[in-house]
Amino acid sequence: MAPSPEALSDWQQACEAALSRAPEGETLVSKSLIVHGPRAFVRASAPVRLVGAVLRAGSLGLLRWPRWRLVAGAVTGPVPLDLGQSWGGLLRIMPGTPAAKSMKRRSAGASGSSKPASQALRVDACAANPAGKGFARSWFLRAERLSRIAAPRLESPSHPVTAQALERVLSGNKGDGSAFVAGLGVRPKGHPDRARLAGTVDERFAASDEVLPQDFDFAVWNAAWPDQQAGHLAGDEHLELLNLCPADQPAAESSAQGTRLRLALPRHQVALTVRMASGEIFYHRASLDTLIVDTERQTVSLVWRAILAKDDEDPIRKVEARSYAAAQWQQLMRDTQAWRAWMDSAQAGEAAQEALHG
Repeated sequence: MAPSPEALSDWQQACEAALSRAPEGETLVSKSLIVHGPRAFVRASAPVRLVGAVLRAGSLGLLRWPRWRLVAGAVTGPVPLDLGQSWGGLLRIMPGTPAAKSMKRRSAGASGSSKPASQALRVDACAANPAGKGFARSWFLRAERLSRIAAPRLESPSHPVTAQALERVLSGNKGDGSAFVAGLGVRPKGHPDRARLAGTVDERFAASDEVLPQDFDFAVWNAAWPDQQAGHLAGDEHLELLNLCPADQPAAESSAQGTRLRLALPRHQVALTVRMASGEIFYHRASLDTLIVDTERQTVSLVWRAILAKDDEDPIRKVEARSYAAAQWQQLMRDTQAWRAWMDSAQAGEAAQEALHG
């Protein structure tokens, strides 16, 4: 008996509602960033700085008048979620520039410098993110005569960027503010925390026959930020992106919190069919270890990885990679187990026959 149009409509609406809700389960990664409009660090005027110096001297250093303030602007459009909008920066004074002349006037004996025109007189950078903005040193501000610095537009809720943070960095005695670097993409290889995983490369290692340093950590090849790392994925995970795509993005939903996009991985399994020189054939399951979402290109990239051991006595003759739907893979595994059980039974029967005839 066919269902009535009303019952069919109710069933379709129930299915759509069920599909729109992410299933309950373990949350593998949950991360958010704060996005700002154009903003800048602005230095206080000379009279204000003078008052601050008097207050600090009169209180024996107990009172500190802020010399910088953070002026924020409203978000007026999309903001690229790249490291160029996060904390960081590269400072460089090149010969022949007005800043170089200022440095020479301020530095005793610097007027006799004979550095080539292509070589910077002085360089400093935020090691975790030379491409960012906000990082500065007092010597650079004096040389460039700056009273305004572009401030980062991306920050982590747990490490908000403040004018006080800038003042701590300016002296050069309290680090470079690497803790304020925030992003959703790739953690650069030069990031101190990632570079440290490569191990100790010193004279002893250079003179040895070791392939890798003893303290080498293969986690150095993981380009994701630590709070975006998880174990191997199963391939059936659900993703929820909030304010990471335009409102007119296909399948996006509008809510009080902004634009929400829900995605579900396709439940595929990649496996290798391995053929050995001896004629043996077996399946080797690959592990899903990388997920890349590009909302601008509207693509989701999945990377499966597999390692096969080398066998000199029975070398690999051919390897084929194939993607299976979840149901196909499960059926293939059941068929493989049944075939192996039959082979084991057949071999056991042959061995028993040989024993009787022997």
